[in-house]
Amino acid sequence: MSVSTSLRAFVIVGGAFAGGLLCGAQVVREAVAGVWSDYAGLDTLARALTTIDRRYVETVEPSALAHAAVLGMTQALDPYSTYHDPDEWAALTETVESSGTGIGVDLVRSDAGVTIARVIPGAPGALAGLQVGMYLETVDGHTVRTVSDAEAHLRGPLGAPLQLQGRASNGERFDLVVVRDTFEDIRVGGGTLPKGLYYIRIGRFTRGTSTRFSQHIHRMSPDTRGLIVDVRGNPGGLLSEAGAVADRFLESGLIVETVARDGVIDGTIEATAQPDDLALPVAILIDGQSASAAEVLAGALSAHKRATLVGAASYGKGSVQSIVEFEEGGALRLTTAAYRLSDGRLIDLQHPLLPDLPVAENATGTPRTRLEATLRTHAPDSSTLERWLSDLNELGEAKGYPDAPAPIPLGAVPESYVGKDVALDAAMAKLTP
Repeated sequence: MSVSTSLRAFVIVGGAFAGGLLCGAQVVREAVAGVWSDYAGLDTLARALTTIDRRYVETVEPSALAHAAVLGMTQALDPYSTYHDPDEWAALTETVESSGTGIGVDLVRSDAGVTIARVIPGAPGALAGLQVGMYLETVDGHTVRTVSDAEAHLRGPLGAPLQLQGRASNGERFDLVVVRDTFEDIRVGGGTLPKGLYYIRIGRFTRGTSTRFSQHIHRMSPDTRGLIVDVRGNPGGLLSEAGAVADRFLESGLIVETVARDGVIDGTIEATAQPDDLALPVAILIDGQSASAAEVLAGALSAHKRATLVGAASYGKGSVQSIVEFEEGGALRLTTAAYRLSDGRLIDLQHPLLPDLPVAENATGTPRTRLEATLRTHAPDSSTLERWLSDLNELGEAKGYPDAPAPIPLGAVPESYVGKDVALDAAMAKLTP
């Protein structure tokens, strides 16, 4: 089904919801006749909506039922597809990405729930005690089951306090109050390393990331022998920015393409030769929270044999989400394509990027996170992986194990981490044998 056909069908179903509430299932059957004849479940949906409207103990707005029904549909899809009702979508679009307002955390969805992947130093979240690896369960009493839920409730007027509840990676509960405020949100940092190396960390691919990356490149000494790019803890962001960074290392060829339904290629990013293309040896640091656009950068350079991947298996999110806004104010965030690298690889939960040079196991995380990474790497199929992860979640996390050292903070002096960061040390040894 084409995108235009899908949207047309969605509009028809939206009309069917209202019709079902007013006139019953027969109206729905007539409305969709010849359009979605295979979707016999619409009759069940219309009956449920009509029954709730007529018999539920309290009056419910038809629009609220319709929004909830659409959200329920997305929950039958992949973890990244969801629906935002008008209020939630308005909150999500109040501020532009990377505006430097709010509480200053990046969130990802893991098997344990909504997880804090990054805490911006000096931001309200850091000052309140939020830490990487914490699982967020409620925001101001609202249960959050998806990243979109959490982001919607975290946004709001500056100076307004938020009560956050959840649990740390060791299972201990936390109950913190965070006050929304402005903060400096630096997403690219770096500096010199011993042995003629240079280090650049990209915390997330936001607008302007490739420009900041280039600024660091221009700071390198002419005698620089190698470059280490750190995308550990990077949850992704703008594909165009990741493509622009990758282009600095490649003279030609495919960086990434997006593959839609039935194998249709609906977008490509190609490398172009530039006078200042980098010929230096490159190592890229990855871990279990390197996702999406971060995986595109690392995967593209790996596919072209242009970089050595160092660290642990990546997260495994190689999908494209498209936003479809509706006239009533809501929006559908739908997975519409997958990223494919130049060597034909697709990146997903069953096929994350694997490091060419794995770091020592005792530095890749707690026993639980190390075992989870192993299960993701070796599961024969998705159903087996789901069963294994379910069993792992039942076991929980043994107390007494410290969390893995966080990636080098943005703005820190990279040289001070030499000898303390095993992945950094391994990359340095690789580039300066």
